[in-house]
Amino acid sequence: MKKAGKILFSSGLTTLVLVIILSIAGVLDAFPFYMLLMVVFTITPIGLSFLAFDLPLQRRKKIATIALFIGIFLTAWGYFSKRQHWPGAGIAAIIGVVILCLYYGPLVFKNKFDKWKIYARSKRDAFLLSLFDFLGVGTLLLGLLFKFMHWPGANIMSTIGLVTLAIGLIAWNQKFKGEVVFRKETEDKLKISLEQIEESHKEISDSINYAKRLQDAILPPLKQFQGAFKDSFVLYKPKAIVAGDFYWLEKKDNLVFVAAADCTGHGVPGAIVSVVCSNALNRAVLEMNLKKPGEILDKVTELVMETFQKSGDEVKDGMDISMICFDLNETNSEQRSVTFSGANNPLWLVRGNELIEIKGDKQPIGFHENRKPFKTHEVELKQGDSIYLFTDGYADQFGGPKGKKFKYKQLSEKLISIGQLSMEKQKNEIETIFQVWKADLEQVDDVCVIGIRF
Repeated sequence: MKKAGKILFSSGLTTLVLVIILSIAGVLDAFPFYMLLMVVFTITPIGLSFLAFDLPLQRRKKIATIALFIGIFLTAWGYFSKRQHWPGAGIAAIIGVVILCLYYGPLVFKNKFDKWKIYARSKRDAFLLSLFDFLGVGTLLLGLLFKFMHWPGANIMSTIGLVTLAIGLIAWNQKFKGEVVFRKETEDKLKISLEQIEESHKEISDSINYAKRLQDAILPPLKQFQGAFKDSFVLYKPKAIVAGDFYWLEKKDNLVFVAAADCTGHGVPGAIVSVVCSNALNRAVLEMNLKKPGEILDKVTELVMETFQKSGDEVKDGMDISMICFDLNETNSEQRSVTFSGANNPLWLVRGNELIEIKGDKQPIGFHENRKPFKTHEVELKQGDSIYLFTDGYADQFGGPKGKKFKYKQLSEKLISIGQLSMEKQKNEIETIFQVWKADLEQVDDVCVIGIRF
């Protein structure tokens, strides 16, 4: 359309220049002057309208409004000038009607077609309806112009215009009205539904964000880790806004307890379980004065199962956890140790180029057949040893060139290779490795890794 508009517009301007040149040369008597003038009046506005077809709808509407105003003004001016017997009345009326028919009309045709093709069963139906409107209004206007100018055929053109408009209206009533009304009602219902969905989404988001604030309240401040262990880090990356993983630190007298826990599920369900399990850990240490990690996990299991059994349903939610206990009085001692207990999760100790794994018991916190008491392991430490507690989210992340799991073997190799770095640099390194490995893939689970150097 844009190319055709340029051709028509340039042709109209060329014809106009030709008319001016012939007029100056005084040879117009030999040429059909009015035919050339009609060519200018016809193809120039059509070319302009074609140029506007490729513009956005809102800009086309503005241009159509301007064309409508100019066309009506010139037509009214011509009619008024004729009543006053002023010169140029006929030319003004002709230009006004031409603008309305050949510039404003095509723009309205295009706008209606773009609007109605959404509702019509086919683009052909929308095109025909728009075309009938365009031809009907255009022919009716030309009939009125012919009558104004006292040209022959005015009544016939007016009649054709009215009949064409009538056919368009009948076609509208039969083909489109019911369908358009139905679709419009459907759109209104969809709009209302979308607004309700957006409102529900906002309420859910607000609730989840509030749940995050509640969950953040159970997580110890990272400054507390730095206060207990100067060279340490916590890498915590929830899959969603709230998480099933959590890290835990509590002081009781001269003892510091640290844990990395992975509760059943993630998101809101996992977060609810994490609150229950975190509360059980606090009670076991602060209220019941338990000091051995194995005994603490036994009591936490009892408290968690007791909480879930209150519902009357069989709830098998729980958590995997790795926990250590460190005596602050041994901080400057040559012989230092930590006690450890784990539910499905191990403790890793990196000493130089060696990684030592202390495995936890193969049972979770929560329901488990053939449950046994959790073991408490005592791990002797040397200067410069690093220990790591973690959940399974890091190792289970899919990524890399083949989209496979990261796996524990690769994680252990990475920790050994960066073992001489400070804990803060280790955190940055393993976080970067995780992001590069994951790339554009979705994070599959919550991630929690704790590192402490003694």
